[in-house]
Amino acid sequence: MKSKQIGQDKLNTEMAKIYLETLEKPKKLDVGEPTYIIVKDTKDSEYVFVESEIGSGVIPRNQLVDSQQKIQVNVEETLLAFYMGNKGGEHYFTTIPVAPYSKIIFEKAKANQIPLKGTIEEVLEQGYFVRIGDELAFCPKSKMPVKASKGMQFLFIVLEKGKENYVVSHSDYLQIQKDQYKKELMEKLKLGSVVFGKITKITKSGATIDLGFGFEAFLPLKEITYKKIETPSEVFKTGEEIRAKVIQIDWKEDKILLSTKELEKNPWLGELPFKVGDIVDAKILNVKKQGILVLLPEKFSGFIPTKELNITKQNDIFKVFQKEQIIKAMITKIDKENQKITLSLKALDAYYEDLEYKKFMQNAKEEEVSLGSILFSEKNST
Repeated sequence: MKSKQIGQDKLNTEMAKIYLETLEKPKKLDVGEPTYIIVKDTKDSEYVFVESEIGSGVIPRNQLVDSQQKIQVNVEETLLAFYMGNKGGEHYFTTIPVAPYSKIIFEKAKANQIPLKGTIEEVLEQGYFVRIGDELAFCPKSKMPVKASKGMQFLFIVLEKGKENYVVSHSDYLQIQKDQYKKELMEKLKLGSVVFGKITKITKSGATIDLGFGFEAFLPLKEITYKKIETPSEVFKTGEEIRAKVIQIDWKEDKILLSTKELEKNPWLGELPFKVGDIVDAKILNVKKQGILVLLPEKFSGFIPTKELNITKQNDIFKVFQKEQIIKAMITKIDKENQKITLSLKALDAYYEDLEYKKFMQNAKEEEVSLGSILFSEKNST
């Protein structure tokens, strides 16, 4: 079961380690002090038993369950929590600010940029009242980058103590996540690395891929497939999970380019579905003075030079041929090394003329044989 508890996913666990590394390890913990705890037993109905740097302890079970009261942490999972003191020889911990130490916990969270889990309690014109443990905090609208409504839960960074409430920010939490994730990506992501991501946007030029925590990469149209496509939507759809290869990284600009084509088997390296002399239906993709770019069966592209079009004037190309038009053409050259297919209408016309000539000669021969048979028959009858 994957944890959904505050600070319990992989990234937040790493963040907790970093926070704690910045603190001097105390021989004893002060009330409200953040510390690292490990889950040991989740079977009790009231508490989850944990192990800490100062010994065994407990944390209220209701802090670690979802709305259906299902436990959201695993045994041996590491949590970031706050020390609540020792009662009757038992160490107590909490993940949220609770009275009478809520203000101390808020200050510790603020000083160490520790995220706190909060629930939207009221939507205001200028922002949101957020219930974080036993305290009511305020999140300005500018610090909530998503549309939020009452009852929704988010993680917040404590910014400051206002006149009446602590001011918190979900945007700052997301930025911390993004910065930490970028550090991880810079260490792990190299040219040639294979990544997984979700398509968030599709345009004519390519697709935007979410790599997680607000980090995006771009998949150019020409890098989607070896075969000819006009738009990424012919291959992918928004929300789809994809696997791609990193082909360019610029950390200064946070720019990552991907390729799914690089993970495909290159069809040009094997046997093609065409050969020279084949007559194919071709869809016109673009018309230029130099010739016509066409789409062939199985998403291959080809080119028909102007000199192979059987037109009297070069400008006639724009009158005779239009985009989306379907024409028949003959393949005259296949250049596998440069991945190019050349076609011709002249060669096709010549082929049809040759067929007509052969048909005419065959008919003439048959008529000659037939006439000879009649004459021979008449001669014998006399």
